[in-house]
Amino acid sequence: MKNKMQRGVKANQQIELRILLEMATILPLTEVRDESCGGNSFINEFGISPVTVGQEWFRTEASKIVPVIPVDSLLTGKYRNQLGLTKDKKDKSKQCRETHANDAITLAFLSENEV
Repeated sequence: MKNKMQRGVKANQQIELRILLEMATILPLTEVRDESCGGNSFINEFGISPVTVGQEWFRTEASKIVPVIPVDSLLTGKYRNQLGLTKDKKDKSKQCRETHANDAITLAFLSENEV
C-alpha cells in the first residue's frame, strides 16, 4: 500500500496493535472485531481519510495475530441502541464510556450470525 499514515494516526494504531499483542499472550483470542470507519484506501492511492489508511494498516498487522472481522458502523449503531447504550459523537476528546467504550461493548455482544 502506497498510503502513508500521519504520525498521530500511526502512533494510535501502533498502540492498539501493542495492546492486542499483550492481550494475545494472556487470553485465547479467536477473533477481533473492528468497526469500519468507512471508505477503502485501495480505491485510490491517496486514501479516503487518514483514519481509513490507519485502520487498514492495523487490520493487516492484527490479522497476523488473530482473524479480524470488520463490522459496519451502522450495524454497531443499531445494536448499541438496542442495548440501551449511548454514544457521545460531539466531543471525541472526552475520556468517558459514552465516547470510547460503548461501541466496543456492543461489538463484544454481537453474535457470529450478526457480523
